[in-house]
Amino acid sequence: MESLMNIRSEVDTLKTVLLHRPSHELENLIPAYLDEMLFEDIPYLEQMQVEHDEFARTLSSRGG
Repeated sequence: MESLMNIRSEVDTLKTVLLHRPSHELENLIPAYLDEMLFEDIPYLEQMQVEHDEFARTLSSRGG
């Protein structure tokens, strides 16, 4: 499945993108903070890392 991604700056072409790979900080989330953090449920760390790695590969393949 090809991902269509078009990330732009409001003023110019992006030159750098900073990513942070999800880590054990996610294990400290409690249900009371989920809405504030825009999560529907406690995130599954391994799945978030898989999704992050795919996103990072996609960015790199497009000139990173």
